[in-house]
Amino acid sequence: MQIAIALVDAAADFFMATKRIVLVSVLYFGVQMAVILLWIGAQIAIYALNHIEHPADGGQEKKVTWKSNVQGMSVFLFFGLLWTLKFIDDKTKFIAMASAATYYFDSNR
Repeated sequence: MQIAIALVDAAADFFMATKRIVLVSVLYFGVQMAVILLWIGAQIAIYALNHIEHPADGGQEKKVTWKSNVQGMSVFLFFGLLWTLKFIDDKTKFIAMASAATYYFDSNR
């Protein structure tokens, strides 16, 4: 129980000394949202590369025929999104860990 109390106390001291660490998470959340919005725009542009047929009767529905190379681009872009989001997430974790280590080794009893 004493170890748990000491751990909570150390964590509270860390967050009180480095309040801006919370801003890192908020900032990188905004970066992730920007990446997702850019990805959606890129997916729309890739979708438009397919063959789109208009109906003969003048209706609003369109028939989209996916090309194999466009499908490949779409899959590649999806894995690029996953990799980028994971990179940003890991970068945020690294900043928190480096801040905690710096705080630990620079602090005194």
